[in-house]
Amino acid sequence: MSRIDIGGAGLELLPQKALWWASQATLLVADVHAGKDASFRGLGVPVPPGSTESTLQRLSRAIEASGAARLVVLGDFLHSAQARSPHTLAALAAWREQHHGLSITLLRGNHDRRAGDPPVALGIEVVDGPLPLGPYRLAHEPAPPPTAIGPDELCRALDGGACLSHNPWTRLLWLQTADGALLFAAGAEFACSPGLAEAVCDPEGLSGPTARHL
Repeated sequence: MSRIDIGGAGLELLPQKALWWASQATLLVADVHAGKDASFRGLGVPVPPGSTESTLQRLSRAIEASGAARLVVLGDFLHSAQARSPHTLAALAAWREQHHGLSITLLRGNHDRRAGDPPVALGIEVVDGPLPLGPYRLAHEPAPPPTAIGPDELCRALDGGACLSHNPWTRLLWLQTADGALLFAAGAEFACSPGLAEAVCDPEGLSGPTARHL
């Protein structure tokens, strides 16, 4: 078990491929893909059964080890519409009964939009991301903030001790323009200074006093 600190919240990485947030009694997971084996077999791919049961057993171990009161699934609970086989639905129902007191929230991901929401009988709250929780905005995919952060607000945040972080899974690009630069991130574009754009696209430029003077 490894402990990390992001945004002032202490989080623990569990070996069951889950993130434990003790102060919120919340377990975070993503990409459950229940019924993936059934989906492949429905397409004629000879995949043996058992992946759904294995995934649910691993998830149960994380729930029991942490004592979580809430489970947040960051997208892709069901793999596809073909995942709704009788065998998969029975496995999900049995698993849910095992954890009937657990609050579960699903943030719709790309597979959920094709597969549809889980059966109502499973008692899973389903929402579109991002979901504000503590200092975070939880989502299946990177999402821009609801309102752009202006230069003055950014400077005040940096002066107050905030730091810029580069998500290693997000591709960042920037383009010089006649009056500054355009920074492309998370499917959106932001007008900023060339210095800020260059530093944000370079992880090494995001730390230390240099970031405070961009």
